[in-house]
Amino acid sequence: MLVVIAVVGFVGLNTAKNSNVALDASFNDRLVPSNIVSKITLLMNDNRSQVMLALQHDPSNPLSKLHDHPISVHIDSIAKNRDEITALWQEYLKHSVSNEEKSLADKYAESRSRYLAEGLDPAKAALVASEYNKADEILLRNLNPTYAAAHASATALTNYIQANAKSEFERAQDNYLSARMVAIGFITLGLVLSVVLSYLIIRSITQPLSTIRSVIAEISSNKDFTKVVAIDSRDEIGQTAEAFNDLVHVLRQTLAELHESISAIDTSAKQMDVSANESAKAAEVNSSSAATMAASIEEMLVSISHVADNAKEAMDLAHHAGRFAEEGGAVIRSAVEEMHRIVTSVKEFSGVINNLGEQSVQISSIVQVIREVADQTNLLALNAAIEAARAGEAGRGFAVVADEVRKLAERTTASAGEISNMISKMQANTQTAVGDMQKTVEQVDKGTMLAEKAGSSIEQIQHSSGEVVRVVSDITASISEQGTASQVIAQSVERVAQATEESSTTAHNTSDSAKTLEHVAHQMLLSVTRFKI
Repeated sequence: MLVVIAVVGFVGLNTAKNSNVALDASFNDRLVPSNIVSKITLLMNDNRSQVMLALQHDPSNPLSKLHDHPISVHIDSIAKNRDEITALWQEYLKHSVSNEEKSLADKYAESRSRYLAEGLDPAKAALVASEYNKADEILLRNLNPTYAAAHASATALTNYIQANAKSEFERAQDNYLSARMVAIGFITLGLVLSVVLSYLIIRSITQPLSTIRSVIAEISSNKDFTKVVAIDSRDEIGQTAEAFNDLVHVLRQTLAELHESISAIDTSAKQMDVSANESAKAAEVNSSSAATMAASIEEMLVSISHVADNAKEAMDLAHHAGRFAEEGGAVIRSAVEEMHRIVTSVKEFSGVINNLGEQSVQISSIVQVIREVADQTNLLALNAAIEAARAGEAGRGFAVVADEVRKLAERTTASAGEISNMISKMQANTQTAVGDMQKTVEQVDKGTMLAEKAGSSIEQIQHSSGEVVRVVSDITASISEQGTASQVIAQSVERVAQATEESSTTAHNTSDSAKTLEHVAHQMLLSVTRFKI
């Protein structure tokens, strides 16, 4: 294709060069000489006319007086024209001419010389000498014939120059037509080659692009990222296909990693759902246990209230016994009966205290269960936090929920510890009360024996009554302390129940979130599994 363009360019430049040469030759070698000869002919004719005009200045001519200029004007014009003709002829001789043209030019120069020697110069001399008749005769006999001969020679030379110019123009025209045909031929060849090369180039581009487009369409329709474009060249199309294959490879790796991540999220969501359900169940068990413990403590408070009432009554009886002792032995029988009642009440009170101790043991067992449940909840919260950390950004919300569950479990453990400490104190006080009640029973028994034997004195009865009042006061104080401790336990149990209820609600919310996360992960997994990697 470049060769065709070069040839067409060469032909065009060569044709332009030849045309320029032909135009230069036509102008310098044909047109300029022809114009020079024509100008010389015109000047020769003007000289002849100047002679005829000068003849009009003949004094014998009555019209000569009408001239407004002297005859010298015409004489000077003849001299001026002759000098100009000489200069023009020298200019003409500078141009290159053929032999035939040179021959015609010599004939023209010869005829012009005769025109000057035989016609113009003698006529001019006669006019200068005012020999008008002679000048007129020279005009008619010599000047006009020699001018006609010179004009004929000039015409022959001019015709020859014009004929040569026409021949050169025709040759230039033929050269132009030949060059045009050559250029048209090469242009046609160039067009054919351009069409063929364009077809081959377009085909070399469209076929790989069609292959790439078909692979893209197959990937789009079948979601098959295992397809690649076959690379047959290293040109721009081949590099584009290679870049496309690299892109498909990166997408395939990305989809594989996304599939693994979504699978991990789905598994974590399922595990989180199971853990949340277990936490919810554990929270429900804790709530039930807390409710049971609250009911037991309520019963214990009622029992303590009854014991306190009985202790107050016993103290009142002891005061009455003291007063009865002061009244004398007359009321000893009544005192003995009252002592029997006191013994009975004290024994009943001792039984109540023993029951309180047993209930304290039961409360300790319940508190231990609460502590174990709290520890299990804490462990489940820790596991849930670990699973949420594995889930990454998707498990952040669940991590917060798991942390709240862990905090609630820690609070439950702390409350259970406080309850355990309080129960331990209550058991210690109960043991003390049991011991005191045992002493009271022994003392009352001794008082009864003394009353039955009637060997006791009033001082001893008063002393015994005082001891009874003191012991009953201690019992009342211990029971009051146990009541206060039981109220604290009841408040702690209520807080445990509230915390357990919150833990249950949180666990249910966590379970719902886990199910939602599992559903989203499942939908994402279905979307990713549509792609073949």
